[in-house]
Amino acid sequence: MNRSKILAILILVCLICNVNYLDSLAGWLIFISQIMIIGGVFICYNKISDIFSPIVITYVGMLIPFSIKGMYILEVDKFPKDDLVLPLFYYLIFIFFFTLALIIKNKKIILITYKNLSNRVVVSSTLIIRSFVLVTIGIAVYATKMGTLNPVELISNVLANRIDMQNSGGLYVQTFVLLILQTSLFINAVMYFKTKNRLLLLSTFIILVVNFLVTFTLGGRGMIIVPILMLFFYKYKITGRSDWIRIISFVFVFIIFSGWYGMYRDGVTSVNNTIVISDVLGNILDRYVQFDNFIRVVKNPVDYYIGQSFVDFLSSPIPRSIFPDKPYNFNSQMTQIYHPAQAERFLVTDFTMLSELLLNFGIVGIVVGSFLFGRLISYLNFAYNYFNTNDFFLFWYPFFMLKPMSYLYGGLINSTVNMMVILEVPILVMLWLVYSTKKSGYEKI
Repeated sequence: MNRSKILAILILVCLICNVNYLDSLAGWLIFISQIMIIGGVFICYNKISDIFSPIVITYVGMLIPFSIKGMYILEVDKFPKDDLVLPLFYYLIFIFFFTLALIIKNKKIILITYKNLSNRVVVSSTLIIRSFVLVTIGIAVYATKMGTLNPVELISNVLANRIDMQNSGGLYVQTFVLLILQTSLFINAVMYFKTKNRLLLLSTFIILVVNFLVTFTLGGRGMIIVPILMLFFYKYKITGRSDWIRIISFVFVFIIFSGWYGMYRDGVTSVNNTIVISDVLGNILDRYVQFDNFIRVVKNPVDYYIGQSFVDFLSSPIPRSIFPDKPYNFNSQMTQIYHPAQAERFLVTDFTMLSELLLNFGIVGIVVGSFLFGRLISYLNFAYNYFNTNDFFLFWYPFFMLKPMSYLYGGLINSTVNMMVILEVPILVMLWLVYSTKKSGYEKI
């Protein structure tokens, strides 16, 4: 089936799904946003190698919390329809300039530092030993921070664990522990798919179980699911086999698990309760609060001086124990204003890149910010297409695959995502040096 027919079918599907909402301007704007996203994917078709491409991931990241969530908001009458109109206009502007930035041709800029790092091979002879030593260190750091390894205590209140990890330096500890566990998992998986060594299969399985048990206690659904998703990614990239039926099945299980875990984490249900699927699905959509918060910001904007997020971000790397009065990140500030009850419980909600750009620079911020974001994704997509068979790329890409969605949801300037990148990059480089050694001869990538 050619692309034009596929495009026509997708537009028809969107029309059918939106037909009940086209009695309002908001409904039409949501429909148009979906058409623009589909059109953007087709315009960039020649730059997209597969569904793991940064371009595809980012467009999907736009679709779910804004377009699909917009339909849900109209369905349940969560906000007056007129309140959605202006935010949706801003959203369409964002999509347009983001897509425009993707069309522009990239210059082939390859850093010497990247070449030097990628010109290394994994030390397969001692990989399992190195992995388990690092995993043991990670578990020891985790146990020290949590104060126990008792599974009953750890799973009894995962929300409290999540809050604790977000405060008092917990972010640094969590980042360090997860990077150790996940890099160990990923490098073992890569070498297993390349060699089919049964010992590597066993080590991959053991480390996967450890990853699941640790992340389950930390209250974040993404950190539980993403490592499993990455195994599908590695199998596809290394063997060329996609297993789409398994991937679709996994996505379905992930959707159900995501809703259940969110309810369990927040005390809405317990492991012994019977859960209605409709409640789980509703819980999932309710947790995509980005568009809800953008509506609140547009309707009742706060006073924010030009570029305030840039100024606030400068102090982000400094621990609060050293600089107690340092500004909170954008989402924390907005949570204190729009959700004070949540802020009192040390819970932070996402206000999206759009809210941050709008409050910092007005509509000009959305235009320029979406374009720059598009250029960033374009270069990441170029790296994905150019380096995707390189061991070093396979090592670091999983940690940045979903970063575009994190930036979109959590903010571009003064966000936890930026802080995570600052923490992750040097640790990833250090771990790569532990797992690899220089090639015997220089080899171009």
